Amino acid sequence: MKLIIKTILESVNQIKSFEKEYDLELPDNINESQLNDLKEAFSYLPKKFIKHHIKKIIFKDLGAIHGRYVGEYRKGNIILNPTIFKNKRYFKIDGEEILVKYFTIIHEIGHMVDHLTEISDTNEWIELSGWKKLDKTKKVPSNYKRYIEKRSGRNIPGHKKSEWIHKDDAEFVRNYASKNPKEDFADTFAFFVLGKDFDFKSDGKEKIDIIRNFLKNQK
Repeated sequence: MKLIIKTILESVNQIKSFEKEYDLELPDNINESQLNDLKEAFSYLPKKFIKHHIKKIIFKDLGAIHGRYVGEYRKGNIILNPTIFKNKRYFKIDGEEILVKYFTIIHEIGHMVDHLTEISDTNEWIELSGWKKLDKTKKVPSNYKRYIEKRSGRNIPGHKKSEWIHKDDAEFVRNYASKNPKEDFADTFAFFVLGKDFDFKSDGKEKIDIIRNFLKNQK
């Protein structure tokens, strides 16, 4: 009995310590394994710009969606689907492997960074891929492409067309990043933070440089 109580107290102390370290609130039902995964994901990033900007981490069943960031003024909530912590699947990009759970957490932090800095709204970011808004009913002009969501469970019913189009030779770390400028930023941010290399030839290199320069100023 004493050992059980000691273990529980140690777990509570670890949770409280993490909440204090990053000035955020964790879910009441978080377990030790999930906490360790959060610690691992957060360790890739400068504490300086995480602290004070995440209000809560919330666990919620999002169906086929892995995570979501809901921004407020200078803070926001990161909502994570608890299933990601059991997900052993890897993203495989250019021979590189990234665990879904770490990618998801850092991707949502990427949205937090974008919410605070509005990098994806800048002309510099928009022009790199030739982003343009285009009504879903309009025909995509030549030399442009539109992302269409086809993954099961992501949009019911039917496929989901993006409201954005991009140059057909624009470079993205994965197909989902071609949905809109914000997903492009969050995806590129996550892959870069996780130390993955990509054989970019043009605008992709400049996206990486923008994120690299941002992170340099946070240390």
